[in-house]
Amino acid sequence: MSNNCNNISKPELYSAWFMLIDGGIGLFVSASMMITQQSINASIAPPYTSILGLLSGLLALRGRLVGLIGGLLFYGVQIVSYYSHDMRFNFRSGISLAAVIHLTHGTAVINMVAVVGLATVIWILKKRFYHPINSAL
Repeated sequence: MSNNCNNISKPELYSAWFMLIDGGIGLFVSASMMITQQSINASIAPPYTSILGLLSGLLALRGRLVGLIGGLLFYGVQIVSYYSHDMRFNFRSGISLAAVIHLTHGTAVINMVAVVGLATVIWILKKRFYHPINSAL
């Protein structure tokens, strides 16, 4: 491992590894769906979300602040999905545990893993700004 891994806190290290694993699983699932042509009508966003998770995880693992900022975006876009007969709004990566809310004209899905991931990254950033640990960009 790099020397930078020794300079980051354990929660930051675990969060970075989780982003890497989540992004990797999402990329694997997206690639396998594209290969088997199961995602003809699917959104193109999931591979990009997974790539963002991989890049953010790698940068956060190296102790880069921009990796955590990418983590905010990575988890932030995954929190809410919406499905109706007319429209679909969905950004997801590999790991998801959902709370489903049935509405009159559609279904809203809250990704609880993304909520916890976003809260963790916010907590790490807050802690880092109050207690800087080598926060080079």
